[in-house]
Amino acid sequence: MSTEARVAALYEGHLTLDEAIASVPLSLRQKIELRVLTSVIAVTRPLYWFVRKRLGRPFEITADLEEVAAVPSPARGARTRETDQGDYLTQEQIAEYEQRGVIGPLPLLTPEEATALRDWVVSEHEADWHGKSPLGADAVAALKHNDLWNINHGAIWQERNFDEMKDMAQHPVLAQRVASLLGDEVVVWRTQIFFVDHHQQGTFWHSATTFTEDGDLPALTAPEEIPEPMINVSCWIALEDVDKDNACLRLIPGTHSDVRLDTMIRRFSRDRVGFLMSMEPADRRSAIIALRYSGDIFMAGRLAFDLALRLVPDLYETATPEHYPMRAGECLLFSSNNLHGSYGNATDAPRLAMGIRYTSADVGIYEGQPTIPYGTGTGNSDIDTTPFRGGVPAHTSDGTVTGGPT
Repeated sequence: MSTEARVAALYEGHLTLDEAIASVPLSLRQKIELRVLTSVIAVTRPLYWFVRKRLGRPFEITADLEEVAAVPSPARGARTRETDQGDYLTQEQIAEYEQRGVIGPLPLLTPEEATALRDWVVSEHEADWHGKSPLGADAVAALKHNDLWNINHGAIWQERNFDEMKDMAQHPVLAQRVASLLGDEVVVWRTQIFFVDHHQQGTFWHSATTFTEDGDLPALTAPEEIPEPMINVSCWIALEDVDKDNACLRLIPGTHSDVRLDTMIRRFSRDRVGFLMSMEPADRRSAIIALRYSGDIFMAGRLAFDLALRLVPDLYETATPEHYPMRAGECLLFSSNNLHGSYGNATDAPRLAMGIRYTSADVGIYEGQPTIPYGTGTGNSDIDTTPFRGGVPAHTSDGTVTGGPT
């Protein structure tokens, strides 16, 4: 497949980056601020690179990427269906995950249970989550002011406030399945609801090993011996029947072991000024809109993905996108380092799915970060990480963990 055909397949069903940036509404103040920022960068750019050259600090976003183009991803768990019965994964399923970074769809909930959970989420959001949001009042107010407040923001981290979310995250079937991949000491570090409104664009391709999110530092910090593709396992649960028409999940199996994109995104984050200074004027404008004004954490990743394809033309050269239609209550387990996204929702009804992110107890969660930035459409709000740092236990050497709040 030619480079042009490969890129066209990856962009199927999505706006181009230019179209996505153009769709972000800017207030008059933001337009003025944007013009000032781009002008300042243009004026200071020559001096910036002169000083940086004298200091011996080259801009090396693509250095040594071949070293992370094929990272082994052996499962870390010892329990299998063959050895421990129960709902642990079979040896065949584990081997499939190691090779492809995804298994499923797998049965989990009945359609009735999935519908009940969906209805509960919708009713809680309509009740404004009874004023409970881990994001804090300032972030919620800013999101509402910018007309960005929706279930995606409202449901995030709500395993900390609502037993319904926590019980789902600690579901014994999921706990055992994930233990086969991550080992006995499994914790939930984040839950959320993926809401795609009717006639809304889908989520663009993205991948994440350590989840830098809106900030510069990784959400997850793992010991060196843990392979990057095995730091996190994500569970995606269909709360209704999903297919290509109403935004089913898309994924490129096998890309979990290719850590080049995630490596470049982390380098972009650590050297954001250099990143901006290295761009052409049109790209700089797009970057500022994506990072500062979009209120969409995926927009920055979209920008990075677009630039990465230009910098590394052979990135995902053999990539073959697959889509995953699912029945209500089915789930998918996958490495979030696999390139993934969703189709747009072409129907007249919103689509909801639940996401649960698992890691192991030896991985630091927001380590050394008392707060993290959260995009609100008018810059970032600082979110207190204190409630999140320990994770929610889901499985130990004694078995699954269930019950009320910890």
